[in-house]
Formats: sequence, structure tokens, C-alpha cells
Amino acid sequence: MWNPVALLALALVQQTSVQPAPAITLGGFLDRWARVESLKEMARVDPDTRILAEAFARSIVDWKAGLDADAAAGRPPRACPVKGSSVNFRTEEIVPVLRAMPAEARARPFRDAMADYLNKRFPCA
Repeated sequence: MWNPVALLALALVQQTSVQPAPAITLGGFLDRWARVESLKEMARVDPDTRILAEAFARSIVDWKAGLDADAAAGRPPRACPVKGSSVNFRTEEIVPVLRAMPAEARARPFRDAMADYLNKRFPCA
């Protein structure tokens, strides 16, 4: 059986060498996700799987870079992940949160929706 966590594992492995992914909206990501998820085992060979993995990985890389840029510029942090920690991102947690975002959020860039999720997941105390 195809496990959607494999998509995120692929994304996290590729984090250090992520190529620019095509711009995708939250709605586009969720629509493609649903389609790929429905493919079960065949998802491994579907080109959208790589596109989704790249969009996911790129959103995390961009989010981390934004946090670093804020710190370098002396701006207050928008999120406070534990430095040097390893975080496991599970699709079973993230996708339902993204699906629950308001309908108007579906037109936003996926990376912005992910940044909102990550900022809420790692609040500053």
C-alpha cells in the first residue's frame, strides 16, 4: 500500500538540494495531493508526486531562510523552532490542517500556507 508519509520523507531527504519548484497554490497542492493519494501504489511513478515533494521541501527551506533573515535583520521571530532539533513532518497532521484552511486561502501560494502552519506549530513563548 502507498504511504503518503513516503512523500514527505522524500521531501525531507531532498531538503539540502531542493531545486526551485513550480509555483503552486494551496488549492492546486491539495487537488494534486488528493489525486496522487488516490493512486495508491502507482503514486510512486506519477510525476505529480515529485512536484508535490519539491513544493513541500521548498516551502520548508523558504520558511527556514525567512526565519534566518528575520534574525539577521533583528526582526522579532515569527516562529521559534528549537535550534538544531530534528522535526518529523507527518502528512497525517499537516494535510488535514491545510484542508481546514478557509476557502479563500486556497488561492494563496502553497509556501505561504505552509509558513502559516509552521508558524503556528512552533510558536514563540
